[in-house]
Amino acid sequence: MPAWLRTYAGANGQRTASPHTAPPRSAPPRQEAPELPFLDSLVGWTTHVVADQQRITYGGDSLAWEEIECIRYPVSRTKHQGFLFPSMYTNTYTFGVGRYGNSPKSLENLTWSKGGKRAEAPEAWLALVEFAQRDLEPRLFAQRLDLIRRGGSFTIGEMRVHRGGLTLRGVMEADWGSLTDVEVADGLVWIHERGRQQPVRVSLGSANAVLLPRIVAAMAG
Repeated sequence: MPAWLRTYAGANGQRTASPHTAPPRSAPPRQEAPELPFLDSLVGWTTHVVADQQRITYGGDSLAWEEIECIRYPVSRTKHQGFLFPSMYTNTYTFGVGRYGNSPKSLENLTWSKGGKRAEAPEAWLALVEFAQRDLEPRLFAQRLDLIRRGGSFTIGEMRVHRGGLTLRGVMEADWGSLTDVEVADGLVWIHERGRQQPVRVSLGSANAVLLPRIVAAMAG
């Protein structure tokens, strides 16, 4: 109860003038602070890649995360053999996203390079990969799994993924139950099939290759 009302009610029945109060001022509309990007990194010589929770932008090309249909983030290392000097190494970290059909090419091949035999991954690349693993890959995995369970198919590199299993023309025709293990190492996805001596390899440079281990686990389990 407001203080002036308590005073009025307790005045032994005598009327007491209520204090003059100014009409309440309406609060100004609250302005939302602009969302800050979690990444702003130079790629190449002059252009920045900028990413926030909604979209990723490189130069004049931009995609909302919800539009993205494929992803890749391979790592490669090139050894430069030395003769008079020790060998040198160049490590290339790539991050690429896109959609099927019309997609900005520049966003499919964002690269950072670092020298050294034991180089640590660039923080910008790690930030994008961690965001993709947490926020993007679960949706892509669920969509692809639903597609093949409904009888559809899609390709990863030259491999076709479908309800019956995995098909690599002239190399593999494997049903899900025959697959014994899938591992990721050395920039490749290694797919082991019962009765096959050598595993089939799929490059992590192929769009959505990072989804293969989870897809195999879901379909073969």
